[in-house]
Amino acid sequence: MHSQLRGILLILSAIMLGALSASTVIKGVDIKLLTWVAEHRFEHMIAATLALSNVFTPLSILGFAILAGALAWWVTSSRRAFSYIVFVVGAATLLSQGMKFIFQRPRPDAAFQVIPALNYAFPSGHVTGVVALSSAIVLLVLYVAGKQVALAAGFFAALLIGATAWSRVYLGVQWPSDIIAAALIGFGVALAASPILKAVEPEQSDVEGSREYRAALR
Repeated sequence: MHSQLRGILLILSAIMLGALSASTVIKGVDIKLLTWVAEHRFEHMIAATLALSNVFTPLSILGFAILAGALAWWVTSSRRAFSYIVFVVGAATLLSQGMKFIFQRPRPDAAFQVIPALNYAFPSGHVTGVVALSSAIVLLVLYVAGKQVALAAGFFAALLIGATAWSRVYLGVQWPSDIIAAALIGFGVALAASPILKAVEPEQSDVEGSREYRAALR
């Protein structure tokens, strides 16, 4: 299956999850998980998750995307590397914000919230941006440098994504299903836009390592 089709299917899955987010089953699971998290909070973790949540806001992630895109342009000498990263983050952010107004899912009750959150919950804008940025960088690295370097980049990306996702639930401002949908959107947009990478030429020494992924883009 072509990577762009996989991406579209992931985005559609997020939309379906949004349509089902008001169902008894999903609401019940969300409440149970969030209740467990709220009962196991402690002060130092609250401070750490609050700091992380304040650093990786949807707006700041757009800034990080521009910086990462500029660095990718400089390293690869390809403007398409910059375009890919910025487009993925921008498109995922717009899609996330649009879905908030479509589904208008309320935030968790104030009793769950460590900090006040007033806008709609579904999906998480923070997690959408972090997943989109991380996925775009890892896919670019996979295309240009091959699997081994991409695995290392993917490890650090997974840590960042996991920490950001945990921070939003830990602070009581997102339902767990908001996080799942955000991850589907971020990764889905990165895959759907991956044909842009066809114009980014890998280094000659890395052609073998990235051949399999480049073939998947065709």
